[in-house]
Amino acid sequence: MLISLYYSNPQKLEVHYRGALVPPIDGVLNSFNFSMTKPTVDSPCASNAFAAWENKIYVTLCAHPNPSPSPSPSPRPNPHPHPKPHPNPHA
Repeated sequence: MLISLYYSNPQKLEVHYRGALVPPIDGVLNSFNFSMTKPTVDSPCASNAFAAWENKIYVTLCAHPNPSPSPSPSPRPNPHPHPKPHPNPHA
């Protein structure tokens, strides 16, 4: 999947994939290169390019083919626990 995001005031934009910085396709950050290479849907995961004249960053997103199983949710405490019976009901 290829997405583009518009930034009205772009700061330094970086793409990270699996904990590593992925440099832009042309190796140039924030370029006004009108003939720059933009990623396509066939580009590797996290391929990216920033088109400064459009204020857009283009990024290829990929789904992991074998995602790790989601961790089991922690059991929630019962918000209305039953009160413990009094040890001596006649007291």
